[in-house]
Amino acid sequence: MTEEIVNYFNSISSSNEWGKYLEDADVREKAEALQNAMLAFSDMNTGAGKIENGKKALKIVVVGDGAVGKTCLLLAFSKGEIPTAYVPTVFENFSHVMKYKNEEFILHLWDTAGQEEYDRLRPLSYADSDVVLLCFAVNNRTSFDNISTKWEPEIKHYIDTAKTVLVGLKVDLRKDGSDDVTKQEGDDLCQKLGCVAYIEASSVAKIGLNEVFEKSVDCIFSNKPVPKVSATTQPKSQESTQQKKKSKCLLQ
Repeated sequence: MTEEIVNYFNSISSSNEWGKYLEDADVREKAEALQNAMLAFSDMNTGAGKIENGKKALKIVVVGDGAVGKTCLLLAFSKGEIPTAYVPTVFENFSHVMKYKNEEFILHLWDTAGQEEYDRLRPLSYADSDVVLLCFAVNNRTSFDNISTKWEPEIKHYIDTAKTVLVGLKVDLRKDGSDDVTKQEGDDLCQKLGCVAYIEASSVAKIGLNEVFEKSVDCIFSNKPVPKVSATTQPKSQESTQQKKKSKCLLQ
């Protein structure tokens, strides 16, 4: 990871006119991103097998294209919040205690930036990850295609020991007869990439949120092999709700 930091500094300091950019908002944003990444990098001794306050702990990192709903997924699950304004994530991490199967687990949740300009900094979030959520939006086929071409290869390069869960977000916005990604396509990609599960979710409609993180806990702490099958994500009781007009979560 030190090499990533050195390369980053070399890239931003190579310009002879560097001085005039010091007051630029984008420069400040990237500097803050680097600071956050370094602080996070110094506190990465968390993950499966760790016991914190008497509870099992694991680290979950969320990756995927920008604006597919990554941040919204984390906030809806851990805090019950549904933001509606899009503010691109740089790097965020926080902890959440989840009760599952009569046991409490500490989930260290790491949000990442999907934008290309953060490609050099993003890997700082990957160290010691137990589970990676490969996220795309079902109404954004490009984000689905990028799972195979960008995100899965990137994860395998940096943390090939981590378990992966494929997550199709914004399922409440899927339209029949459109070019939206189908559940079968998600299942097929899950099998192709060797993910432990494919789960469809919606932060707005509160579909599949618990399943995503319960599967993450299961694949790390369960003694039984996790079958590579998709999780059921659209209970009948929620189907009628999805027909109503919903506000869109625009965060990553």
